[in-house]
Amino acid sequence: GLSATPPVTIAEKHTFPFPYTRDDRFNSVENAASSVLHQKLPPRDQFLEENAGNCEFTMDLDIQTTMWTYGEWRKTMDHRFRMEEAFNPHGKKEIKANTELLKRLKKDPHFILVNKQVQITEEDIPQESLVVTLSGNIESTNCDFAVFVNGTAMRTNWEKTTAKAINYSFYMMIACLTQIVVLLRQLLHTQAHSVASNVSLLCIGWQTVLDAMLCISHIFLCLVLQPLFTAFASVAFFKLLIFCIIEMKYMAIIIQARNSVNNTGATQEQLRQQITLLHLKFYASLMLAIMLFWYVGQSYKTLYVMALYSFWVPQICWNIYSEYKKPMHHYYIYGMSLTRAIA
Repeated sequence: GLSATPPVTIAEKHTFPFPYTRDDRFNSVENAASSVLHQKLPPRDQFLEENAGNCEFTMDLDIQTTMWTYGEWRKTMDHRFRMEEAFNPHGKKEIKANTELLKRLKKDPHFILVNKQVQITEEDIPQESLVVTLSGNIESTNCDFAVFVNGTAMRTNWEKTTAKAINYSFYMMIACLTQIVVLLRQLLHTQAHSVASNVSLLCIGWQTVLDAMLCISHIFLCLVLQPLFTAFASVAFFKLLIFCIIEMKYMAIIIQARNSVNNTGATQEQLRQQITLLHLKFYASLMLAIMLFWYVGQSYKTLYVMALYSFWVPQICWNIYSEYKKPMHHYYIYGMSLTRAIA
């Protein structure tokens, strides 16, 4: 005869074996490549799995809101990113069938997941605390089990975050537009080769590297914070316009002016080689600045920022060497000095 299906016990219905989560129809948890999911459980955990239905637990939990500093939030996020790869059951494999669903859930905070179906709620988002901590004890006398629990939950208020990001983008674009105007004014001031040749190439290149780093950082923010893509993308576009078109072109003009003043008699081929070498030096300097930011900037932030914004030092040294008084227009000096404090 047909074998009867064994009844599902209370323990099997309400408890899940390690890694303590339901598997989906793709068997993502079972097929995960993480070594954490395939490790052997300690004897105590094996005992709890076998006798979970008979255990009686006493829970004493303290849940309260808290205020975090930026440093505490940064430390927690760094730890979360480091541990995500180990505990993510999907690993590096993405389930194509759930891609659109996940995108919608991540972008729209009004979507909620109920019984594996997406429903839209028109209720306002509750005024919850941004950071909530949970700590306490869970004990089971008959199963000889005791554990201390300590957890932290974070919530992002996307409505306020979006408003602040728009304001930030507005002020940054004003600063970028000001920088473009003073750059064009400086180009007009140095139309003569005798004036352009006395502009420090290192000074302009230093600012170009700084603008390139700001452009890359805003592109990274666009990728990480998808709901704020438009705000950061507009700033990244203006920074790209400044460093890739105006400042790189200005450095090429300075090289041409120095060749003309020094009567080097450089041919077009030699001039192209000089400009190509300039681009190589720029991208090498950019990679070096990013690597220093990654490995040194976190430990010596003040020193790194001071060095990054010391772009006037090469021009001061060049003025002393060349004994030239005004290679830069005062609008450019004041405008860049003020706007660099913001962007």
